[in-house]
Formats: sequence, C-alpha cells, structure tokens
Amino acid sequence: MKKALLDLVTSKKFLMALTAIIVYVAGRSGFDVDTAVLDRIYAALLVYVGAQGIADNGKSAAQVAAGAAMASARPSPVAVAPSR
Repeated sequence: MKKALLDLVTSKKFLMALTAIIVYVAGRSGFDVDTAVLDRIYAALLVYVGAQGIADNGKSAAQVAAGAAMASARPSPVAVAPSR
C-alpha cells in the first residue's frame, strides 16, 4: 500500500495534475492573472497529463508484447538421457 501511494505521488501524471489544480486555484483566488492565459496554461497541463497517460498505456502494451515474445522464444526443455 505504501509503495503504491509513493508511486502515485511521484508519477508524472499526478504531479502535473496537481500542478494544474494549483495553478487554476491560484489564478482564480486572488493572483492577478488574465483568465484567458490561465485557461491556456490549465489546458496545456491537462493535455500533458492525457498525453502521458496515452504514452504509459503504449508502454504497458509494449511490455506485454515483449513478455509474450520472450515466452515463445524460450526453447522447450530437452530430455537428457541419464549417464551410465
């Protein structure tokens, strides 16, 4: 459980999503930032999170395919006749 939370907190997607939320809240709550600029920054951060998710999904699929290829490439065990 602890490792899963540590992996979540250190993931790129989580950090960028958290940054997007902080930027959005900071811009809406008192910092003098143009709303159009704030929306563009927020959208860019969310697009990055989505793109990272797609990349992670492709990475997982590649790992599964590589594992299947390795399993099929292994030679089958050969029976060895006992020595006399």
